[in-house]
Amino acid sequence: MKLELSTIPPYLCGLYTIKEGSNVEAAGLIRSVVVEEMLHMILVANILNAITDPKTIKKGDTLFNVKEIIPSYPTPLPGGIVPEVPKGMPPFEVQLLRFSREALEEFATIERPSDPKAPITKNFDSIGQFYESIRYGLLRLNETTPGGIFIGDPKRQIAPEHYYGSGGKITKVITYEDAEEAIGEIVGQGEGIDGTITTEHVLFGENIEYAHYFKFQEISYGRMYSANDTNFQMPVRSVPTGRPFAISWSSVYNMKANPKNERL
Repeated sequence: MKLELSTIPPYLCGLYTIKEGSNVEAAGLIRSVVVEEMLHMILVANILNAITDPKTIKKGDTLFNVKEIIPSYPTPLPGGIVPEVPKGMPPFEVQLLRFSREALEEFATIERPSDPKAPITKNFDSIGQFYESIRYGLLRLNETTPGGIFIGDPKRQIAPEHYYGSGGKITKVITYEDAEEAIGEIVGQGEGIDGTITTEHVLFGENIEYAHYFKFQEISYGRMYSANDTNFQMPVRSVPTGRPFAISWSSVYNMKANPKNERL
């Protein structure tokens, strides 16, 4: 939950510092990512509620102190996620930046896929690796706990009828298989599935929905991906070859980095 919360503010700063009427395609791409990050928060909440024994929750209780999970910027990515940076550079931190090349580089670093064959070490190279460890932990605990760990109150689940956003789908989490599906949705939207640049397998006649990393690549290059583009098994080298669109790095409000609210 803290991880998902840490990504939304920087993306919103990039979006809200774009002057109205400019960078229309870029704004639309960032907005679509933000909506899906909000979906990820809901899916994480569903998983948390699914493994929380309702007998331990008193009326009016929450699962955690909300103030404790709200990040202060700049901040490392939560959960031990340490994206690779060029040699000699300081460790990666998330910052609140205006719409700029620097901000797009930060966004791409947050969402950058890791090599799916790379072993998971003490730190995670990507958000995908982090969620894979959660999936494995849920599986192991569910198999070794008498009666399993998915004993939460189904009434605490957010269902599709409660969600009015676009992009992706809500999964009610009742079983481990539901949690696995929810995690697959989160990772697929961020990095692509099965080493591709898309969020799901595309059926004939459907529009292609690209993963977050690749949407940020489209903005950086000022060009959309085309249906024939691929990551060539090297996502970080994938270059869009589709329709170009205009990018104005000057049509931006002059927000200082990491602004603070004096009351916080």
